[in-house]
Amino acid sequence: MKRLLISILILTLFVSFIRNEQKLIVQARINNIRDTIWDSVQRRLYDIKLSLINNSSDTINFWTMSCDWTRNWTIEPNGYYLEGMDCDLNTPRKFHINPYDSVTYRHLLIKNCFTYRHLLIKNKVDSNNEITKIKFGFILIDTTVGYVFKQNPDYSSGFFKMLVDKRKQGDVIWSNPINIEKHK
Repeated sequence: MKRLLISILILTLFVSFIRNEQKLIVQARINNIRDTIWDSVQRRLYDIKLSLINNSSDTINFWTMSCDWTRNWTIEPNGYYLEGMDCDLNTPRKFHINPYDSVTYRHLLIKNCFTYRHLLIKNKVDSNNEITKIKFGFILIDTTVGYVFKQNPDYSSGFFKMLVDKRKQGDVIWSNPINIEKHK
């Protein structure tokens, strides 16, 4: 009987752990693709849709920058990046996703040909065997760390340092890999 109770307790904790891991889901979808010359370089551009889905009964609160929200995102493998945007004032802002709701970002994904070729050479991949799958990761900076921004007059460097630290620690919520080969 004691073993049964311990087994049930362990199973309950395991199920709770799994549910906590699935609070925020990242989905990525390529809507369109085009090749163009940009800054005198041939580039492949992807219209991308990135969705953050709150799969819990709790509101999820996090920080992004008002303009530079792409910094909360990372892409694997390297060689791709989300186009940044110009703005007058880039400051941290609190964002929230209500329970069972989502937020969608539409942006331009760019294949950086120089970085991409370097990646192929580094990994000894024949350029005819291009990378066919990529995934997107969201780096969540919880609003409970808001005091960092209030105490630091150079708040943007503190924010970016947290993003880099979380990325290094592997504290990233990943999408499923998406096949970019079929979008050529």
